[in-house]
Amino acid sequence: MAQLSDSEARALLCQIRWGSEENVVCPKCGVQHIAYRIASRNQWRCKHCNHTFSVTSGTIFADRKLSIQTYLYAIALFVNAAKGLSACQLSRDLNV
Repeated sequence: MAQLSDSEARALLCQIRWGSEENVVCPKCGVQHIAYRIASRNQWRCKHCNHTFSVTSGTIFADRKLSIQTYLYAIALFVNAAKGLSACQLSRDLNV
């Protein structure tokens, strides 16, 4: 997890959220289809309602300050910790 690039982390989050990067679900209208991909902005545009959205739209990662890679790494650290993980230790592990 720590060695994922930002694009790999984004692709992993797409896989977790939608199952693939091709069949995405619009968070506004809920239609599942192949949306227009705006690669330069890492966003999609819904063919049904013309809403622009990203993989983080409508999730806890929507207005994030850190990269997706950092959040996925933090989740992996927290889940794999045997006795839990303090916020201070997590901050030290992530260098934030």
